[in-house]
Amino acid sequence: FGSLIKNHLITDHTLGIALLAVLDALHECLFSNMFVFGIGALAQFVDRLIEWPYYGSLIVKIWLPREMH
Repeated sequence: FGSLIKNHLITDHTLGIALLAVLDALHECLFSNMFVFGIGALAQFVDRLIEWPYYGSLIVKIWLPREMH
């Protein structure tokens, strides 16, 4: 999934859906299958995060509360 994003194989509306799916997965419980999917996908397209600063800020908002506990 992440490599589709990384390699620009999906664009526009489909890209938005894919990014939301990854973001939704990152909201799941740590070590759940969905969370692992989200982390794996994100790791594959992390180099493209610079293209979407707001998306990156949403990821930070997910992680900060988890780091504080």
